[in-house]
Amino acid sequence: MVTYSRRRYRFFIAVFVMSLAGGLSSVTAFDVGATFETTAGAHLSADWGLLHSERFLLWADGDITRSISVAAQGSITVSVSRPFIADLDFARVSGEFPGALGSGSLLAFSVGRFAVEDPTGSVFSHAIDGVSLRTAFPSVVMSFAGGYTGFLLKGTSRILVSDADRLDEADTTVMFAPARVISLFDMTFPESIGSQTVVLGVVGNFDLRSVEYVHSLSPSFSMSGPVSDEVFYGLYGVGAVRYSADGFRYAYVAGIGVRVYLERLLASRVAVNARYASGDIGPFSLYEPISVFDAGAIRDVPIGDLLTLGAEYSLNPFLGLIGVRPDIRTSVGSRGFFRPHGAVSDLYDGFEVIARVAYRVFSDVDFGLFGGAFVPTDPTDGVTGRIEANLSLTF
Repeated sequence: MVTYSRRRYRFFIAVFVMSLAGGLSSVTAFDVGATFETTAGAHLSADWGLLHSERFLLWADGDITRSISVAAQGSITVSVSRPFIADLDFARVSGEFPGALGSGSLLAFSVGRFAVEDPTGSVFSHAIDGVSLRTAFPSVVMSFAGGYTGFLLKGTSRILVSDADRLDEADTTVMFAPARVISLFDMTFPESIGSQTVVLGVVGNFDLRSVEYVHSLSPSFSMSGPVSDEVFYGLYGVGAVRYSADGFRYAYVAGIGVRVYLERLLASRVAVNARYASGDIGPFSLYEPISVFDAGAIRDVPIGDLLTLGAEYSLNPFLGLIGVRPDIRTSVGSRGFFRPHGAVSDLYDGFEVIARVAYRVFSDVDFGLFGGAFVPTDPTDGVTGRIEANLSLTF
């Protein structure tokens, strides 16, 4: 199996390289660059440990014609948890054709490996190997993307849908991510209700296994817009229907957020948000996204069967000061975790506090600091913390 997987990966890489080479032979404006990223820190708990990773990225992009471009990026990552991973992050051919479908329209496409995300960011946010198509008109924007995930490396994949996926995750002989076909379709209606924008979307997940398969379909609705010149809101709801040999299961997730922009107060931003994802209660089952992400920034907290309430404040503390570069942003935030369907004593699960500093030292040098702690309800569990610094250099 391992030999076959490696051959499949080499064949896939060879196809991409030949396709890009053919395109780059006629590129009129071609840029090549490299980025070095290093992160160092510590995980602070009863089992504390050092965090360290280094990543080297090599990227290239260029225009084949005035409408068609190519771009690719490869990376090598070395860290404490992953000794060595070499990956093709993206490699795509893209095109944009203004007016192709009439006055005020836009037709755009991408083919290759690229990242896609559903409109809510709560179902699927991941790379795929496939194709995307977008048509834009003044009254509606339609987007479609579809692709395959079985050529992605398991070490960089976050796709965990079924028990078979989890078994493969633990199997060191498996090199690739779960073999699934992912499709995303959404329709955006800009300022369709006054100044409010409405988005309807759906994500399909089709398992290519013949046994232990899990398919899913996730329709979504979202709305966003201004409340005033400085206050904006966004809300969304997602339903999830899963089908396997055990039958159908239903789940959902919903969220709302408000963001306030105070430009005259050191470019301040205030954000508050709430999200709830269903648990295995009554007719509903535990909500699980197709590409896994955590509800917290410090401790690994699955989003299912969980209500989170969060707030964050950020500003540029040196904005307007003479002799000080303004490209710095600091933020502090907190998030509470609740289990509404548990016993009253288990309703409150804990909270986390975080702080960030992001500083663009030069146009090609970025520096960041991050720190935070998770404080559980039960004091015997102990506080979990993390602190890290990262540096990014682009050549």
